[in-house]
Amino acid sequence: MGRERWFFVQGGRRQGPVSLGQMVNSLLGQPDPRIVLVWKKGFASWTRAEDVPEVDRHLERSIKKVAEEAPKAPRPAPVEPR
Repeated sequence: MGRERWFFVQGGRRQGPVSLGQMVNSLLGQPDPRIVLVWKKGFASWTRAEDVPEVDRHLERSIKKVAEEAPKAPRPAPVEPR
């Protein structure tokens, strides 16, 4: 892993510096992690996470993994006609 340090906005406040992994974990706690603004050195401005390919890739994998691990809702029992 490189020495990249990321920043992100949470609750209207800048968070960081953190590693990419730490940032992704924090973003996953947001209602819509893909719209959170992120920034690292070299960016011209704050950018939505979904518009940064390396961040969006990590988010997509993590969201998919969480969905696969989530317990499935039980199917309702069939209702007998009266």
